Amino acid sequence: MRSRSWKLRIRDIVDAVRTILGYVDGMNFDVFVRDQRTMDAVVRRLTIIGEAAARVPEFVCENIGLSPGPKCAR
Repeated sequence: MRSRSWKLRIRDIVDAVRTILGYVDGMNFDVFVRDQRTMDAVVRRLTIIGEAAARVPEFVCENIGLSPGPKCAR
């Protein structure tokens, strides 16, 4: 199976962030921490972000001003 391109992984990250923002829209922190379903959904999307970020090549991280680290592929 062919690996997905880094551009698609960036898209996955952006989509996950947008989804998280939709989940928490209108919530304050106190409401969020009492809503287990929303918390679980946000954690799932954060996992997706982490998995995608770990597969973004180092040169992409450097070009956007991020120092390569554990969340950037080496």
